Amino acid sequence: FPYTTLFRSDGIPRVYGLGGCPGQRVRVSDIVNKGLKGSDALLHIKRHGKNSLKEKDENAADEEIFPIYVPVPGNHMVLNAAAAACVADIFGLSKEQIRAGIESMETIAGRNNLLWLENCTVIDDCYNANPVSMKAGIDLLGLAGTYRKAILEDMFELGTAERKMHADVGAYAALSGADCLLCVGTLSKHMYEGALEQKKTNQKILYFPDQDTLLRALRERKDELLPAGCTVLVKASHGMEFAKVVEWLKEEL
Repeated sequence: FPYTTLFRSDGIPRVYGLGGCPGQRVRVSDIVNKGLKGSDALLHIKRHGKNSLKEKDENAADEEIFPIYVPVPGNHMVLNAAAAACVADIFGLSKEQIRAGIESMETIAGRNNLLWLENCTVIDDCYNANPVSMKAGIDLLGLAGTYRKAILEDMFELGTAERKMHADVGAYAALSGADCLLCVGTLSKHMYEGALEQKKTNQKILYFPDQDTLLRALRERKDELLPAGCTVLVKASHGMEFAKVVEWLKEEL
């Protein structure tokens, strides 16, 4: 299960469990998904007093339960909030301080960053990419109640299985129900092929060999490829410089 490791003053690590199962130091329950607006949940913390870095009897702890709002979407972000709450509690922050900290959380460019533009919503997640984070981004796109488009580019440093991994992501994107999938880059040809094998009726799946070809198509077929009110996921490895696509979307939409 997920855990947080901290070092006490004597240098010996202490591991604290967190997640969704009873008995862990910090856990979350009653998660209410609010789409791209984030999540509500109940946070459970086993309280150990002020000197929480010292050894304590886990069974003697009192559990405090209070509601939290996580403004960044995705169940994985609720778990991240639990990890932050675990550290905050260990260092003696009150539940009010913990709640305020979680509710003020903000994303940064390229990292699950939501851009609410005039004509569409962009999920800017283009700082890095691997098969797991690609699928997490696709799941996040699935929370949108609009026309859903995924612009996905190459993933680097995957070794000899890179073709299969790209094909698997393409198949996953098609099966997710995304309305439109744009695959960009040399390796993403395999992503495109994997998506075609799982293509659903009325699903649009296109391939572009490079970023310039993609941007030209977006300019020339803007109304078709970027309908008003759509939600667009932009995801790629940092080396693909996909931030340029995000900047183009911000300027044009």
